[in-house]
Amino acid sequence: AAMRNEGFVVLTSDRLLCLGKTSAGRPTSELRASLDRTDIASVDYKRGVTSTITVVPTTGDTALALTCGLMIRSSADAMAQALGAG
Repeated sequence: AAMRNEGFVVLTSDRLLCLGKTSAGRPTSELRASLDRTDIASVDYKRGVTSTITVVPTTGDTALALTCGLMIRSSADAMAQALGAG
């Protein structure tokens, strides 16, 4: 079953980082997930009212689905492009 967590995603030149979210809507310092960019096997992007970036790791672990609402679709477009979504 899929696990749903709201939070923030940071893409650096080396890693994809997922941070937690406070009740006030701000990022926490808690690192919920980290994936080296070299460990990304593929990225798929479905653009719509709710856009989804699916990141598949090379390790065979479960894919990470990042869902973005309409208000931040341009950020989702930029992240998908930076990750090399096909």
